[in-house]
Amino acid sequence: MALNNRGQNKFRGIGNFLLSLVVLGSGLVNLFSVLSPALPERAAILHEIFPLVFIHLSRFLTLLTGFALVALSLNIYKRKKRAFQITLMLSFLSIFFYLTKGLDYEEAVLSVVLIVLLLLSRKTFT
Repeated sequence: MALNNRGQNKFRGIGNFLLSLVVLGSGLVNLFSVLSPALPERAAILHEIFPLVFIHLSRFLTLLTGFALVALSLNIYKRKKRAFQITLMLSFLSIFFYLTKGLDYEEAVLSVVLIVLLLLSRKTFT
């Protein structure tokens, strides 16, 4: 059964709304991730690899990325192409920041999911 034009627009609107919620959720995860301390065993591994200043910088950049993703979620809902591009870039950076601030691979998986969703919906952005 083919959707008429109105049905396609309604489906696209719901998809954009859900995608913007995922972007908002990813930004909030960034913010809450900075508030929680790294697990001791993961922190010990990181301290062997990176200097403490680098880990603090990574936490700070995770915080900035979180604020930016929260702000971008509104423009993702509006299907802005520049918001799509910036969100995609920040999602890739979030993976790096999660791994360098506390080896938080669980949160990095959320960013990977966001990247996949963004790439699947890239044609809807103007």
